[in-house]
Amino acid sequence: MLRINKMRKITVILLLLSSLIHLTVFAGNSKQNSSIDVVNYKFRLTLSDATDRITGETTIVMTLISEDDSLRFDLVNSNPDGTGMRVDSVKVNTAKVTWNHTNNRLSCKTPAGTNTGDTIKLTIWYKGIPADGLIISETKFGRRSFFADHWPDRASNYLPCVDHVSDKAAVDFIITAPDHYTVVSNGLLISEEPRSGGYKMSHWSEKTPLPVKVMTFAAADLDKQLAGSVNGTEVWSYVYPENRDEGFYDYAVALVPLNYYTSLIGQYPFPKLANVQSRTIYGGLENAGCIFYSENSVTGTGRSEGLIAHEIAHQWFGNSVTEADWHHIWLSEGFATYLTSMYWEMRLGEERLKSDMKNARNRVLRSARNNPSPVIDTTITNLMHLLSANSYQKGAWVLHMLRNRIGDKAFRWKR
Repeated sequence: MLRINKMRKITVILLLLSSLIHLTVFAGNSKQNSSIDVVNYKFRLTLSDATDRITGETTIVMTLISEDDSLRFDLVNSNPDGTGMRVDSVKVNTAKVTWNHTNNRLSCKTPAGTNTGDTIKLTIWYKGIPADGLIISETKFGRRSFFADHWPDRASNYLPCVDHVSDKAAVDFIITAPDHYTVVSNGLLISEEPRSGGYKMSHWSEKTPLPVKVMTFAAADLDKQLAGSVNGTEVWSYVYPENRDEGFYDYAVALVPLNYYTSLIGQYPFPKLANVQSRTIYGGLENAGCIFYSENSVTGTGRSEGLIAHEIAHQWFGNSVTEADWHHIWLSEGFATYLTSMYWEMRLGEERLKSDMKNARNRVLRSARNNPSPVIDTTITNLMHLLSANSYQKGAWVLHMLRNRIGDKAFRWKR
């Protein structure tokens, strides 16, 4: 997380912006769980080449922050098509307990005698075929692969969790998979050990609290290369073997925006940065310290530089500074969009910034003709519809206007 002294400028900016954005009434997201604060997730998953069925053991350490007679987590039930998760057993602290798993919610009773502020440890054993959230498929070169793809609230298709942007926690992914796969995840690699039958167990750990939307792992045939380091942060590239030279070339540019944002905003908030070619459904997904890019981001021509700059900007805005609710997404996408334009301004000059903002304005105006709405539109119920010109380009314009109002010196976060 950014330190308080480096957050001061951000806080001032957000307070000023509050007068520029119209709000509408919203009843709240059903997945939000206000009675607990998750401290750490430990996800143990076993993957196989023989089946899409996974087995999982999830340990959740949480603090009780308000009185409640039950502990509730998101986990998709078994579906008629054979996908979904089936819970085998649940343990609270040291005792196995009964549970209820219906309507994609897993619940059990809060232990008797538990008081506000107490720590509870919940362990869940389960199995199933993910309906979504974990993309089990083939790369464009025909190799089997596993890519976690959580945004916005798709992780609960295979992980028991509070699948809401407001609840941040440390995370460990302990992945047992066939040993020909390279496994990469958030944080740092703690251990990698052989297992019987041609398997390997990889343990990655991220101590900085993250929203579930940017927790991730990949298990795929990937070649990796250390692109370099910025202020002590190692930057790695993970790409398909078939396009390794092109991928290493394209992704090495990440050193430049990382260095620029560090000088503009402050210290990079995670222990490493990995840029990963993947099967994400998005052009890029800003997983914390482990960014996923679409397969076709690799061309060998360097054309993904803007995409890479955008996703790296999210490491501060979206991952470190995180929205309180989904409808505040402009604090993620608006900032990343404008910071990318500032990056291009640094690289190519002021005319490029002017061009970017003209294009952004035109896109906002086109969108407004069909759907006039505020930057924060809490009437939206389909979270995918938040990926709009309002969140990206209109949010960027709010920042551009603020920058021009207060000046470059005051707009910089880092002093």
